[in-house]
Amino acid sequence: MFDKATFSTLKKGMIFINTAHGAFVNTEDLIEAIENKTITAVGLDVYDKEHALFYQDHTESPITDSLFLKLRSYPNVLITGHQGFLTKETLAGVANITIANLNAWAYNGTSENEINEK
Repeated sequence: MFDKATFSTLKKGMIFINTAHGAFVNTEDLIEAIENKTITAVGLDVYDKEHALFYQDHTESPITDSLFLKLRSYPNVLITGHQGFLTKETLAGVANITIANLNAWAYNGTSENEINEK
């Protein structure tokens, strides 16, 4: 969704935030947009190769993903490592909705939060 063609349509100086899905962004093109100042600040809670990075212990081995390392090197890029949701309020909300869904399924057979494909 966000690649060189998309970034070329933006007014210079934009702020780019992605909390949806890492694969929505072509990382090489994002880096180019940062370098040519189309994008002046970036906030990422996701990265297209995040499973190899965010869910692994890298204590004993360095990160070798050159695109990630380049992104991380910019002072105007913040990467939260898919942890942006990790607040007391959000976790309480997730727990409450999960319990409500389980109760609804147990007592009614359906939940208002179900996604029904038709």
